[in-house]
Parts: sequence; C-alpha cells; structure tokens
Amino acid sequence: MAPTKKDSPLPRPKLLTPQAQKELTQAEKVYQDLRKQAKADDPTPEIYLLSVYAEYGQYKKMLEVIDAMLAKKPGDPKLMELKALAKSKL
Repeated sequence: MAPTKKDSPLPRPKLLTPQAQKELTQAEKVYQDLRKQAKADDPTPEIYLLSVYAEYGQYKKMLEVIDAMLAKKPGDPKLMELKALAKSKL
C-alpha cells in the first residue's frame, strides 16, 4: 500500500535542475542587492524573492521569508493569506 499524505515525512523541496539552482542562486544575490538599496520598511526585495521561490516551487523557503516579514508586521492579513497559500503547496 502506498503511503498517504499523513504517513509522508516532511515535504521535500521541488527538485531543481543545475540550471534552475544557478538561477535561484542568482536571484538570491539580486535580492541581497535590492535589500541593501531599499529602505528598511520597503517589502519590495522580499516580494521579489517570494515570486522567484514560488516560480521554482520552493515553498518552504517562501515560508521562511514570510515568517521574517510577519516578524516585522505581525498579523498582517495579506502575509497570513500568503503563508496559508504557501503551506497548502507543501
């Protein structure tokens, strides 16, 4: 009998090709540059990074970014909605 979702261990991140890994690494560098240039309360760099992670199916990484954003804006309804969406993809 095949394991059910309940029996499965923690979700695995989507497997990436070497090219996709390279692109993801580059996007993370772009994020770091954007973060250095943006004001502390500007969410644009995180939104960029979230969009890249979503494109590559990196939902666990999305949750890490969202949690960091929620630490700055606890209970933000849009962030909570985004977190629920990312969790549903795991």
